[in-house]
Amino acid sequence: MNDYWYLYSDPFVATTWNSYRSIRILVYQIIVTQLAQLTESQSMKSIPQDTSIQQIQLNTSKRIVVELSHKICASIPFFMGRGLLEDDNDSRYQPRNTSRARLIVWPLYVAGQTDFASDIMRLWAAEQLEGIADGVGIRKVKAFSRILRAKQRVSARMWRDLGMDMDC
Repeated sequence: MNDYWYLYSDPFVATTWNSYRSIRILVYQIIVTQLAQLTESQSMKSIPQDTSIQQIQLNTSKRIVVELSHKICASIPFFMGRGLLEDDNDSRYQPRNTSRARLIVWPLYVAGQTDFASDIMRLWAAEQLEGIADGVGIRKVKAFSRILRAKQRVSARMWRDLGMDMDC
């Protein structure tokens, strides 16, 4: 997915960063939802609104969610053991440790389920979750993968209602 990846000093640091990123993603999605509802209620009541401030906040929130999602994806190789062993020449890496693989499941799901994730990113996250499920035998992770694969692209009408473009 990314053309870069992160190498952390230990799994605790990586997990802390990804927990922070996941929380921020969820908070910014709440902000977008609330701003959309505020805009809708103001337009229904014919209240003058300052759309430029709301538009700036919506665009900023969208950008931050996408950026944080990419950072979570860039941490996947670390959790899968990439960079830790001498034989890292293979392009397809598999989880080598169940406990490390478990630490990335939730952040990866959060990154893939965002409304701003592209179909390519969502598919990549689903494939990584399937790799975790198959590689270390955590069958419940396949459910997360199926949810990501089934998630429909947000309609163009919703994006227009939020005043956003769909080029993400």
